[in-house]
Amino acid sequence: MSVAGGAAGETMLHVAAACGYSAIATQLLARGASVNAAMRSGVTALMLAASEGHGELAEALLAAGADPNARQSNGLNALHLSARAGHFDVVLELLAHQASVDARVSVAAGAGHVSAVRVLLMAFSDVHAPDGQGVSPLMHAALHGHARVTAALLASGARCDGDALLVLAAAHGHAAVVDAVLTHGGATEQQAL
Repeated sequence: MSVAGGAAGETMLHVAAACGYSAIATQLLARGASVNAAMRSGVTALMLAASEGHGELAEALLAAGADPNARQSNGLNALHLSARAGHFDVVLELLAHQASVDARVSVAAGAGHVSAVRVLLMAFSDVHAPDGQGVSPLMHAALHGHARVTAALLASGARCDGDALLVLAAAHGHAAVVDAVLTHGGATEQQAL
């Protein structure tokens, strides 16, 4: 009862999780489906449920023993995926099940999900933690034009070279980010001139 015949190695449980079919997933688990089975890319049913925002299903998978810290081949885990997609309820559920918060705030910041950023900051206090390329959450937020996230990060103590942050935001036409940086102390107006 493991393979649905997919070339990527997906199981019937993967399909049910991606589609949000909680009742089918529950039936499959009751009949012995492996809750932690991974596709060839390392993707698990929990990762699919988390990325799609299927909170009830994610909770059921966790209760059945799904590993909240399993990583796919690119290093992302269910917390990364739910934070990036802005599924606040799933982020909370994963944190409640001891999901590793090394997920970095950068993922949620780059996607512009201020609620997920705030939750991750509460659980993981390093507001400066860079992603795999060394880019900080603040730089991700500014680069992608997420003024509310920029303001939340600055309010949480994020600091960056004000000139670099302002130049980055201005070069991409993100006037609201420039305003957030100036308003929340990421730079002085003198630095901006």
